[in-house]
Amino acid sequence: MAASPRKTFAGLLFSTPTLVPVFLGLLGAALILIFWDTRHQNLAEFLAIAGGLGGLGTLLTLLLLNTRRLEPALVRKRRELLACLEELADGSRFTASAEADQPAVSAQTERV
Repeated sequence: MAASPRKTFAGLLFSTPTLVPVFLGLLGAALILIFWDTRHQNLAEFLAIAGGLGGLGTLLTLLLLNTRRLEPALVRKRRELLACLEELADGSRFTASAEADQPAVSAQTERV
């Protein structure tokens, strides 16, 4: 399993999850001001601020998730675990038991 490449600050800033709330907020504010006149200016301001804060929150979340580093010992243990899992999934190491080939016998029950 390949690790995802680390993104730079500019890459995260201009990524789709960061820009979508900003653009939607600004687009909503512009549409309200254009079509509904200035009577709904408070709603337009709210949308613009909410879109900006949504984009900022997404950017900060992506920054926090992107900067997490793993310890080398943990990476080594993970590789060992994945190698063991691949070996177990292969199935060539284990054979079927002799009991598996025998027909099933129902257990005798004791009556009281």
